[in-house]
Amino acid sequence: TEIYTLSLHDALPILIDLYIKECLEQMGFPSYFLVERLNVEEKIKVVKYLQDKGTFKVKGAIVLVAEKLAVSEPTIYRYLKKM
Repeated sequence: TEIYTLSLHDALPILIDLYIKECLEQMGFPSYFLVERLNVEEKIKVVKYLQDKGTFKVKGAIVLVAEKLAVSEPTIYRYLKKM
């Protein structure tokens, strides 16, 4: 049997997807909902959820989250400042 290991760098996009899906479920959105369609307030809630999970302690997380939410990196930083 082969053992596969993921580095944190490889696992980060998977974890971010999982956390965003969890957050959307808690917000009452269906599983097929497109994250890009969230309004600003909802995106801020997602960023808060990811912050609470410690996502942004990992290098590269800001870039990935910005891509997932279809916003710029400075926008993610602005959302974080609001917390």
